Amino acid sequence: MAVVKTSTVYLVIMFIFISVVLLSMLPSYEREGMRVRKSPPLSAEASMKQVKDGTKKLGSAGYIQSINNRIGKLEQTYPDIPDEE
Repeated sequence: MAVVKTSTVYLVIMFIFISVVLLSMLPSYEREGMRVRKSPPLSAEASMKQVKDGTKKLGSAGYIQSINNRIGKLEQTYPDIPDEE
């Protein structure tokens, strides 16, 4: 077994301690108010059916506007997410 300097052991212990402290400071999803999805995501067919039904009910422009409204609400809820460019 190799001899390890005590300063190396202290550095490793300090690194682990600091890592645990920093990880414990991360916000949890529950505290941030993010909800867990209760139902599984839609299949491709179900998603296309939802789009077609929405287009029939609202018309193409109306459905696009409703999606833009949803995106606007998400941007107000989570403003720190940058837009992709």
